[in-house]
Amino acid sequence: MKVLLVGDNRTSPNWGRGADIALFRLLSDRFDVTDTIPGSYFLLGSAGFGYVNTFTPARYGRVLLRMLFNRRRRKLFDLYVKLEELWGAKDFIDEDPGKSVENLLRYKKRYRELSLIYDQAENADLIVVNGNGDVVFTTPPEERRCFYLR
Repeated sequence: MKVLLVGDNRTSPNWGRGADIALFRLLSDRFDVTDTIPGSYFLLGSAGFGYVNTFTPARYGRVLLRMLFNRRRRKLFDLYVKLEELWGAKDFIDEDPGKSVENLLRYKKRYRELSLIYDQAENADLIVVNGNGDVVFTTPPEERRCFYLR
């Protein structure tokens, strides 16, 4: 049975790294873990596809977000995001599960990262979500939790 592990943080220096390594080993003993998606993949500042339908071409989005997302330029980043939102840009992940799925299907051809997520999920027999410390119910909900629950 082919397994996709979502939220794999084995290589990141976080508090739950040991638990992630143990989970991967347990799954590997019983299943064929064919693909993994790291938890860092869903952070807006590093994902490159967090905001869809932007002015910025997908291949440059990650570079632009990193430049704008530092503390000294935070006001510039906020202004840029507001401008993008006025013209139709939005976060790919929504609180409504149906909208998140619609966004994935709508933008998977435009964003390579979304296409990869779709293909990995489609090719898996089983999807295991490692929520670790990310599945904490807060208001407003955290982005990774919204994605994991979709």
